[in-house]
Amino acid sequence: MSDDPLAPMRRFARPSPEARREADPFLCRHLLAKASASYSCLRTMRPDGPDGSRAAPEVCTDDRICFEATMGRGGDS
Repeated sequence: MSDDPLAPMRRFARPSPEARREADPFLCRHLLAKASASYSCLRTMRPDGPDGSRAAPEVCTDDRICFEATMGRGGDS
């Protein structure tokens, strides 16, 4: 555990230009973040996914049938 209270949100922060960007396997590759902190699905282009449930990082998990990890098998992104 980290003493940093913001640690859970750091994966959503913009990386510095020097940081190497790696795919996050816990986020769906079809989740699109907008500037207003709202989200949409790239498959439907709406705020809900193909299964009708809301598109957001906390609910776009591998429990949903439409989920595809940002990282493919073998480390491909």
